[in-house]
Amino acid sequence: MYVIPAYLLECIIIHCWIKAGRPSPFDMTQALKDVFESFTSAIDLAIVWNIHYEIKTYKQDIGSFDKPYVLDPCSPFTNLCSSVKSWREMIRGSIESLQRPLFQGVSIQPGWKKVEIKDK
Repeated sequence: MYVIPAYLLECIIIHCWIKAGRPSPFDMTQALKDVFESFTSAIDLAIVWNIHYEIKTYKQDIGSFDKPYVLDPCSPFTNLCSSVKSWREMIRGSIESLQRPLFQGVSIQPGWKKVEIKDK
């Protein structure tokens, strides 16, 4: 089993959270499903942080990175994805995880909002 580097995992989780609108509170199962789904298309990951840096400062360098890339928010010239040993294993593990009972019937709502099930 492949284990993704922790810092890369943290950055991808934060990216998904920001993409969901920075919800608080949120439904953890939807959030986890969203993160796993982002891994299933990991080959297309292209995450750039421009919170502390202006993208024009390093925009020309982005073109030198092959996908997937997640630029380190602390050092935007470093591709955190370069430390991944096996994308295939990570993708396969994510697909297998999404097939587990926890995610059956779970749909990702905007803002990962919990869906209330009403009694009939």
